[in-house]
Amino acid sequence: MFIVWLIKNADELKVDSERIVISSGSAGGHITAGAEILLNREGIQIAAKEDLE
Repeated sequence: MFIVWLIKNADELKVDSERIVISSGSAGGHITAGAEILLNREGIQIAAKEDLE
């Protein structure tokens, strides 16, 4: 999964791994939810926030 790769390579890519955002709406929201489930299975915790609109 790209997100896991991004987190593991964050230092080399000069990315703050604490500030990676996964976001989407409508049908893409299902992809976002699925990504969260897969990350959780990998032991990677993410913070969830409600839609601010």
